[in-house]
Amino acid sequence: VVADLGSHVGYFTLLAAAHGCATRSAEIDADFVALLGLALRANGFDDAARHRVFTGAVPAEHSLDAVAAGVRQILYAKVDLEGYEAAAVSTNASALNRTSFAYVECPFVAGDERICQTGSKCMTILGSLRRAGFRLSALVAASKGPGATGGFVPHGRLRALPGDLHEACLFLQSLGNVNDLYGDRPPVHDLHGILAADDSPVAAVAVDELGDTRPDEDYVLTKIAPADAREGVRVVGDAFIFDVQVYNQDTRQTTHWRIHALRAAFRETMV
Repeated sequence: VVADLGSHVGYFTLLAAAHGCATRSAEIDADFVALLGLALRANGFDDAARHRVFTGAVPAEHSLDAVAAGVRQILYAKVDLEGYEAAAVSTNASALNRTSFAYVECPFVAGDERICQTGSKCMTILGSLRRAGFRLSALVAASKGPGATGGFVPHGRLRALPGDLHEACLFLQSLGNVNDLYGDRPPVHDLHGILAADDSPVAAVAVDELGDTRPDEDYVLTKIAPADAREGVRVVGDAFIFDVQVYNQDTRQTTHWRIHALRAAFRETMV
């Protein structure tokens, strides 16, 4: 079973279902819940008992224990609840003890000295995961280069956090915008080892501002005018086509992009 807390429209839920996992998803936004349900049915994952979707107040209905009630073993728990992560993993958190891998977003504002004080959300998350027996790691850049943004780190690798929770929090804060925590249980469930041994093909990505879709690439991003942006996903031949809006926090500018994604590439990168 994969638990997806903060499932949005179901990207991670669908990846898990496509690989044969049962899923437990939680999302507070009713529109996103409707889209997730539509996506599950459209992809043939319409067994409601195997793929359960929860909606409601945060955190009572969105704690890991509530979402995973009755589940004997959780392969992977992803928790990204826009600031409610601490409540989700600390409220009746026995489900963490039967979880093999965990990803939890640790919310903070860079430079805020209160982040690593006792009782803060970040310290609560760290404490809950450590008490459940996880080794904790963060994603760091393997070499100097372009800065990280959120969980996206160029040539990133995992680094285990210090044993002391306060030192672990300070190290996490030193990474800037990267606030993603990974938990595993070596040697049986060793995320570092899995990633080090991973030789999966990397999808080719082409960024094209001239409008040439170049169908031989796995993903092609074409810059478009805001007026040309459309909602929804179109299927053209062997490609999915959809438009996205990207906001740059540094420049405070919004750009629009059209993505052509080969369906075969989606299947390869689901791993």
